[in-house]
Amino acid sequence: MTIGVPRKEEASLFRDINASQVKMNTSHLDHLDFRLRPTEDVKKEDTALWLAEELSEDDESPFYDQVYKGGKKAKATIYLQSVRTLKGAIQTTLSESEYLKDVETSYQKKYKLIRNYWQTVKTTFDTDWSDAKHTLLLSGVGFFALSQLASSIIDRSIRTGDPSVAGMKTILLPLKKKIDWRPNGTFSGFGGKGGASKAYEILKSHLPKEVQLKEVLKKI
Repeated sequence: MTIGVPRKEEASLFRDINASQVKMNTSHLDHLDFRLRPTEDVKKEDTALWLAEELSEDDESPFYDQVYKGGKKAKATIYLQSVRTLKGAIQTTLSESEYLKDVETSYQKKYKLIRNYWQTVKTTFDTDWSDAKHTLLLSGVGFFALSQLASSIIDRSIRTGDPSVAGMKTILLPLKKKIDWRPNGTFSGFGGKGGASKAYEILKSHLPKEVQLKEVLKKI
């Protein structure tokens, strides 16, 4: 840009560019990164980003066409999450799940397990999901607490032999009567990473016992 430009004009151009910098949206940067690299490279090097993009493009996904990828927002479109937020949440799930970390679990299987989990969340807490703007289910604390819970639900469903939406729902359903997602409900006043971790512990405490200890001890 500055080849052949007089030094005074070069200095003026440098000043104007640096004085008016606008930081690019992180979701836009993530989406560009995804588009500019071969899909197989993204799968291996940034699996969470690949999974987030898949969830946004799959018409069987509860996030289909509702993930913000930067740029101008489309009118009348409801964005449930941004690519960057969804990517971060998925990374949490991947890092805490025993089976999603297993090298024998293919990328496609990882995708289906995560998609099944969020479909289970949507159908279990259907009212809160459909009114996401006025509940904590998909915002901040609630969303990241559910992302941590995803690893527990996915791993349990695999151990029980039924990682389908129906199988996961039998594990998650008891929480429906225990958790109030309204702003003044169960997680009122919770904030930040600490709040999300605390909310996760509450969610986890309401899951059905995986092993009926008393019944097992009777057999000894």
